This record gives sequence, structure tokens and C-alpha cells, in this order.
Amino acid sequence: MGSTPHTFPGITFLLLTLAIAAADQRRHQAGFHSQPGVSFGEVSEADSAFRSLKNDLSRITSIDDNLGNLSERVNEIIKAQVERAKAQQPASQRGGGGSNCPAPFVEVMSECFSLSRTRLPWHHARHYCLGMGGDLATPSFLYALKTYILEREGDADVWVGGSDERSEGHWAWINSNEDGTNTTIPPHHWAPDQPDNGEGDGEHCLIMQKNVHPPLADSSCERYLSFVCQYRG
Repeated sequence: MGSTPHTFPGITFLLLTLAIAAADQRRHQAGFHSQPGVSFGEVSEADSAFRSLKNDLSRITSIDDNLGNLSERVNEIIKAQVERAKAQQPASQRGGGGSNCPAPFVEVMSECFSLSRTRLPWHHARHYCLGMGGDLATPSFLYALKTYILEREGDADVWVGGSDERSEGHWAWINSNEDGTNTTIPPHHWAPDQPDNGEGDGEHCLIMQKNVHPPLADSSCERYLSFVCQYRG
């Protein structure tokens, strides 16, 4: 934001400068010595007017300088308030603080995620994420996602993008590789004794748990849980 020109003091300054020049010329013409047709009163009057105008000019110059300093100070205050407002803005509205993630997604290890507190079954949650331009989360860095999303603000269990629906017992992320296959979920990401298919043939969807390490477990796809979406771009 640029400073506003001080129009009124500037015009006054110009007029006073012209007036001083005219008064000074009159002083020189009148002189301090008696000349034909010039009285001592006229010389004194010209000198007094000259001094008065110089004093006025000095005051206007001081006012103009003060206004300039005030304008700069106001600009500094406004800039500081804008920066403070940006810093206090929620990360979900900042897009991860300068990242390439569109709101409401936030950046975690160069990937974009959004935790939805809406509770839905797994398939409905996936449909929800697809409507946001993404899919259920298939993080490259599982523990970074757990730390950022769950340990900061998440529920105990959330849906993420893993399933064995395509092949019983073969758990994979729902992201597709170039050959059309899906990335197998590493064994060291499973919670103790997981996956256990604890409800018979009904636990085909993947949850990430907050208070268990490692965090992944199988669960019934019909549970109503919060979920993490990942932006695909």
C-alpha cells in the first residue's frame, strides 16, 4: 500500500513559497535605505511580512514531514496486522501454510489430506472423498499422517483407503499402479493380531487407530466413522 500524497500541505507550501518570493522581491525593491517615494513604514511592513511568511512556511514544512511519517507508520501497522491475521488463520484455510493443497486439504509430507468429522460407512466415505476431487487416504508416509491428523485433532478410529474386497485376505491400498494393481499394505503397518477378520467374513475395510501402534486394523465396512480424504489433483 503506497502512502497518500499530502495534497493540502503541498499546495499551501507552493503558495507560501511564491508569496515569500514576492515579499522578498518587494523588500529588495523597497530596501532598508530611504529611496525616493518609499517610506520607512513601507520597508518595515515588507520586512515583517517576509518574516511572517517564512515562519508559516517552516510550520507547513514541519506538518508535511509529520504527515509523511504518520502515513509510513500507518502502512507499517496495516502490514503487521495483515501478517498477524495470516498467521492466525486456520491451516485448513491456508491450504497447509503456503502449500499447493487447496482448502480444506492440508499438506503432510508433500501430500494433501483432509479429515472429515462426518461419520459414514466406508463406501459412502469414499464417495464423499471422490466428490472433493480425491479419494480415501493412501498415504506414502503413514506415521506422518497419523501424527498430523489423528494426534492433533482426530478421533480414535478413522477410515483410510485400504481394503481386501477384491481378494479376500489380500489387503491393498485403493490407489492404482501403472499396471492396474494396488499397493500391498506392508505387514509392519498392522496393529498387533491384525487383520483378524474378527466379524467372520465382514471386515473388509481399513481403519487407522489413534491409540494403537502400529495403527492399521480391519473393520466392518458398515461402521459409521470419520475418515481422511486425500487430494488427487
